[in-house]
Amino acid sequence: MEHSLCSVGDIELYILFADNEVMMRLPEDRCTFSIMPLIKELVADVSRLPPLHDIDGADGRLVQTMIDQFAKAPVKHLHLSMPTDPRLRMPLAFPWAT
Repeated sequence: MEHSLCSVGDIELYILFADNEVMMRLPEDRCTFSIMPLIKELVADVSRLPPLHDIDGADGRLVQTMIDQFAKAPVKHLHLSMPTDPRLRMPLAFPWAT
């Protein structure tokens, strides 16, 4: 899914890629999760794993624990509607963006 992000100020961003088998355990529709401190720390730890980590060892169990926690995390039904004013719907242009 193509998307973009624009931020001002300090930000800490983690992007998780999951295969279809993992996705089948999560809600079908796009949603937001209530992120408990455990999930936050698991995501941070998993982000530091080498790409070719041992999926059958401790690293794989860490990833599986993170997935299990996401699967049971409460879904927050937040809806942020798009603005109706066309000036607010235009992409922002920042001088430092390339």
